[in-house]
Amino acid sequence: MRSRIVPAAADRHGNSAVARKLDIQVATARRWRARFLDQDLEGLLDEPRPAARGPSPMGRSRR
Repeated sequence: MRSRIVPAAADRHGNSAVARKLDIQVATARRWRARFLDQDLEGLLDEPRPAARGPSPMGRSRR
């Protein structure tokens, strides 16, 4: 979806028009357009996500 938002925005369509055209929320169009303008293609990549935590010590059985 990100790869479709940027070209649609480049055609000088506003965020509302892009959202209608792609059937997405205006906030989604706004977010990815802004990230592209701020960070170029790097802005379209996923941001690092928090690492998964190990098992809870409360979930372990004691023997």
